[in-house]
Amino acid sequence: MKTLNNIILGLFTALAISCSKDDDENPAAALPVTMEFTADVMISELSTGQEININFNKPAQVAGTIKVELSDLNATGFTTVPAISNGEINIPVAKGATKASFSFIPQDNDQFEENQRIYFELVEMDDNFLVGEKNILEVTILDNEQASAAEFAWSNLEILENNTSEPEIFINFPTAVPGEGKLKILVQGESVANLLQTVPAMDANNVIEITIPSGATSTTIKLKPVNNNLLEKHNTINFSIIEATGSLVKGNRLQLSLLLKDDELAGKLHTVETTTGAGKVLKTIEYDSNGRISKVKRETNGSSYIVTQTYWYDENGKLTGIAEIAGDYEAFFWENGKIVRSEVVVGFFGIRQSVYEHQNGKLSLKRDFNLDLNRNANETDRYAYTYNSDGTLATEVHTTLINGVWTEISTHTFNSYSQLPDPSYGLEVTPFLFPQQNLYMILKVQNNSITDNFYYLHIFDTEGNLIERKRNDNQENIKYSYY
Repeated sequence: MKTLNNIILGLFTALAISCSKDDDENPAAALPVTMEFTADVMISELSTGQEININFNKPAQVAGTIKVELSDLNATGFTTVPAISNGEINIPVAKGATKASFSFIPQDNDQFEENQRIYFELVEMDDNFLVGEKNILEVTILDNEQASAAEFAWSNLEILENNTSEPEIFINFPTAVPGEGKLKILVQGESVANLLQTVPAMDANNVIEITIPSGATSTTIKLKPVNNNLLEKHNTINFSIIEATGSLVKGNRLQLSLLLKDDELAGKLHTVETTTGAGKVLKTIEYDSNGRISKVKRETNGSSYIVTQTYWYDENGKLTGIAEIAGDYEAFFWENGKIVRSEVVVGFFGIRQSVYEHQNGKLSLKRDFNLDLNRNANETDRYAYTYNSDGTLATEVHTTLINGVWTEISTHTFNSYSQLPDPSYGLEVTPFLFPQQNLYMILKVQNNSITDNFYYLHIFDTEGNLIERKRNDNQENIKYSYY
């Protein structure tokens, strides 16, 4: 019996020694688990979710709970499983687990925003789970919407200053704006505020600011020209997209040039370019505030030397003179509403005169005279005019004095009139005298024993303006442009 007791005691002693050795060989078994996040996460807001892992350095010795805190309690645009409550995620951990996790699910808000960064922090709750080195996790939600490009629908636009329909400038967005944005448009030009009002209005610096709502595909600027009822000039006003923010970026077409056409000037003849066998003459016409010709600039064969004729009028609007340089001009004298005489002055001396006779309100005879130093007049040429029953010019007969006899030089016969006016008749003195203001199609020229027939082709633009007049022998071609 004593021997049996000794044997049992020996077995207990051996077991105790064995357990003591095991404890000495596995001291970590009694230490807490160290937990930490893995790498930071980037996730598209279109993603259906991603598992966020929290790794343990060894299996959990006991069951417990891990707490993860959200650094910004106001952060939105995502959910988690387990759900966040009071800024915390509580994650249960089973004994023996080697990791814990929670699900992060971004939300697609269909808005253009900056990428969103959200921070989570591991927090120690008891002695069983300690925080390791990577205790803060950065999750970046990548916004999937692209900013929409803002650009003008056109590069150029023309409107009349008397336009009351409030025409619009369109700014397009090729894709719907994914979120609210803002545009700033700079308006530049001479005296812009006196010429044009806009909706939205320009500020003191001539900048228009427009707020663009989400989903928009275009926006507009309404134009309200200021009509001053004066003939002045056409003005160019430039619009530039200088800033696009929010869900907008600047596109390709960032400038628009607006030609604000003075309605009193619009449509008036601007240039006449005449090409003949003798060369090319370009005339450029300017007008005063009353719509009358004020200057005609003449350029010959592309020369840089330009002759400028300045037109003078009296207080009643009657033409009194056309001057080129000081002392050189042609003066006009009126009676009963018609020019009856003109005189060419060179170097302040009169050298030529013309006398105009009228019948039935129409010019019937023009007589030309040379003046000597004593202002004695010597008649040199006569131009006689006859008319058709409808008042259009029929013939012009030119005669000159040769050896004391009036001899016919040429006869011009005009036929096949158009109902459209000749746009260039206002360039010469003859419109004030000459009733031939409509375009003719056929001209017969008799010069001594030679007779020539010329035919004219007229070309018009889409607005009905004559832009070219061609003669069939290609010896006369006239091109017209308009304000």
